Amino acid sequence: MRTLRQFLVSFIAAIVLPPAALAGTCALCRQALASGGHRGLIQGFYWSILLIAGVPLILMAVAGLLIWRHHQRRHPTIIHPMPADGP
Repeated sequence: MRTLRQFLVSFIAAIVLPPAALAGTCALCRQALASGGHRGLIQGFYWSILLIAGVPLILMAVAGLLIWRHHQRRHPTIIHPMPADGP
C-alpha cells in the first residue's frame, strides 16, 4: 500500500509541476537552464522523457490485450443454464 501511495504522489507531482521544475532535476537540463536555456529546449526535454516512459508502457498494454483476446477466442467461456426447478 505504501508503494502505491508513493507512486500516486510522484505521478500527480509529475503532472502538476511545470516542465521547467522537472527539467531542473536532469544534469543536462539544469545546465541548459543555468545558461539561459530556451523554453523550447525545456519542453523538448519534457516531451522526450514522457515518450521514453510512455511508449514501452503502451506497447506492453497492446501486447497484453492481443494475448488476452487470442486466449479468449481459443477458450470461450461456456455458460450453462440452471435448471428451472433449482438445484
